[in-house]
Amino acid sequence: MYRAKLSRAFEGKPFAQVANIVYENYHCTLFALEVVDRQGRVRVVMSPAKYEIPSGSTYGFLIADNADKVNDVLNHGWKEQREMDPKDHDDDDQEKVSAVNLTKLNSVEVAEDFMSSRAEVDKMKLNYHYVDEAIDLESAVKNQVEELKGHILLLGSAQSHVFFVETLRRKHVVPKDIVILTSEKPGHETWSRIRHFPGVHFIIGNQNSRKDLVRAGIHGLDTAVIISAQKAVVKCRGKAKTTKDKKKDDLILNEMKGGGRLLDADCIFAYQAIRKHCPTAKIICQLRRAENILFLGADLGRFNDIMITPSFASGMVFLSAMMDRLTAQCFYNRD
Repeated sequence: MYRAKLSRAFEGKPFAQVANIVYENYHCTLFALEVVDRQGRVRVVMSPAKYEIPSGSTYGFLIADNADKVNDVLNHGWKEQREMDPKDHDDDDQEKVSAVNLTKLNSVEVAEDFMSSRAEVDKMKLNYHYVDEAIDLESAVKNQVEELKGHILLLGSAQSHVFFVETLRRKHVVPKDIVILTSEKPGHETWSRIRHFPGVHFIIGNQNSRKDLVRAGIHGLDTAVIISAQKAVVKCRGKAKTTKDKKKDDLILNEMKGGGRLLDADCIFAYQAIRKHCPTAKIICQLRRAENILFLGADLGRFNDIMITPSFASGMVFLSAMMDRLTAQCFYNRD
């Protein structure tokens, strides 16, 4: 794929006609144009059939076998233009046309070019804390951020990183440093969506390792968000130890009977580690099983429904099942 300046011979012609000329004469496919809207912003428009090519510099996106064919497109009609108006075309014109900005792109780079167009950048700047120059992933991955103060620490599923960062970089949210403790670097698709958001740091490590939590700056954090793993990885075997609290015993036994899996083990261990080393930190923890709220130190007390316990009501705990309830309410009670 190529991005190249179109010949002046195409000026005033509809895009559809130009695309036909390019295909019939040079066996290249012209599929998009860079156009300037009324606000002066550059946009990439796919196949604007009736759009007339304006005078001046117009860039198009082409699919071609090689750069030579694209150069033929750039020089289309050059000899005819020179014969009609030789004063307006000196001897350097053909060389200038051949030397215009000709860039070969693979499919990923084309997608990035579309996303990084000026219109998209302007739109993002209106709604987000956003920087023009993309941040390099290697500079975002840190060995440690122990010196940070007042930051937000994210632990858990990599699938949530994009939505988490986008939400906290909204214009109405006061920006704070975001530290993500993860077992591996983010993939290209994930990083391409957050690389323009400032103040995002990655620490490669284990959320259940005290050493890695210290490297992620737990002693200076303001808020920790712990997201549940997508799949259960811990099995409970043997008999459950009983306590003097019959209600708690019943919950533990039900957990054992329901498949023998402690679904929220990683979240619970991370919560307890952070709470131990940073007692004043605000911690928001996602649980997949409502009963596991007991392991976060919550006391059911007089409450029969976990949903109305202080821990849940204050936002300290988020239950995955709550999304099911909200979805059902939105569907059946739209008013």
